[in-house]
Amino acid sequence: MSALVSIDRFGEIVGDGLAVSSAAIHSGHWHAHSFHILMLLNAASGPVEWAIGPKRSVRSRPVSGDALLWPAGLPGTLTFDGDLDCTTIALAPASLTRWRQELSGFDAVQLSPSSTRDDFMTYLGIALGELSGQTLGEVGAIANSLGKALVAYVLKQEQSLVRPPRQENSLPIASLQSVKALVESDLEGALTVAQLARAAGLSPYHFSRKFCASTGQSPHQFVITFRLERARSLIAAGTGIADAAIGSGFSSQSHLHHHFRTAFGITPGEFQRQTAVR
Repeated sequence: MSALVSIDRFGEIVGDGLAVSSAAIHSGHWHAHSFHILMLLNAASGPVEWAIGPKRSVRSRPVSGDALLWPAGLPGTLTFDGDLDCTTIALAPASLTRWRQELSGFDAVQLSPSSTRDDFMTYLGIALGELSGQTLGEVGAIANSLGKALVAYVLKQEQSLVRPPRQENSLPIASLQSVKALVESDLEGALTVAQLARAAGLSPYHFSRKFCASTGQSPHQFVITFRLERARSLIAAGTGIADAAIGSGFSSQSHLHHHFRTAFGITPGEFQRQTAVR
């Protein structure tokens, strides 16, 4: 399988870590993305089959009007005959994490692939799709509000759309809160797995396994997410990009540039210009 497709190569960026695409989809191409996807099937002239996960373990036969939720990192393929008209919304995991924290605190989440028919979810997706063709300065705030509403609605459907971690493999809430407090207080430090494991009272091996089961992220990805949010806040407040990189714990401006673009689909400089005109 090829490398994960990044969000800045996927479609038109309409918000912070939000992209929209109406480009043609190739039938039968097995691939994965570094972002979550909500795919709205507007019309299909023939049968459609969706297979996703290791050994194509999850399968469904969606029809026109269905919404497919395709989590980041899971390989999959959409196979169909004839024409397929769809609108696809891409959501960066960092944005999902930020809005999740704003909505309900730290409690992280792993999304499961699902095929569902839901009028309200479709409405939000179509509204985001209609923002394409406009500049970030014109629609960024609207797109972010719609994106946050979409995240809130998806997370509300936890029984069918979210896979809770198995209790025996997860970290206690108190341990997660201790790790979060350490990360927030020492973002400019090295923040090694060993340090985080000590805060949780576990060995690095058992900590990494339980942390991934609890949050859907590796410890390294979790730290990067918090550093990106710190850098984003600093830049929005008027801090220079180089100082924002140092203040959020990135080793260099280019290190921040790489992770920022991968997460949000725009560069720190583009985000700086976007916030300057608001």
